Amino acid sequence: MAAAGDVYTDNLALGVCVADLCGHWKDELSALEKGLASLEQKRTALRAKVSTAQTTTPNAALPYKKLPDGPEATPFQISHQPVTQVPVGQPITVMVTAIAPAGVKWVRLRYRNVNQELAYQTLPMQPSGKKDTYRVVVPAEQINPKWDFMYFIEVMDTNGVGQIYPDLAKETPYRIIKLIR
Repeated sequence: MAAAGDVYTDNLALGVCVADLCGHWKDELSALEKGLASLEQKRTALRAKVSTAQTTTPNAALPYKKLPDGPEATPFQISHQPVTQVPVGQPITVMVTAIAPAGVKWVRLRYRNVNQELAYQTLPMQPSGKKDTYRVVVPAEQINPKWDFMYFIEVMDTNGVGQIYPDLAKETPYRIIKLIR
């Protein structure tokens, strides 16, 4: 804080002031420190809760099942030919092949236009008729031609183990479709 304290103007207008998007960055420091302390307290409480729950019932405090460690850490075999471009006004068809040793419980497409103000929407992917392959069509009216389109795929097996594709540990965790305008 000392190094940059007087470098910036006292009123950095980065947006409308009624939305608290102006002023000096150091004005936020106290609120940020309080927020950090609150998060640290919540993390400590959650760790204690999970630790207690795991000694009585493993994974009882978790809303999902933890992936196993070791070579079977990725229980899914997922293959997908990304959709890279679609003409404006056309629906988007996405297909994926997903295999899980325990069996696939469900496959979902999460999508939105490339606009961070929008929430992701979800469509269930249905069996396509080809073994282990799932398909969904995003209707054209759900695609705003103003922005390109992005998506990722969620897969859950019958044991409650899930994964998203693309895998964040390996690549960007979504695909972008260029809308041909």
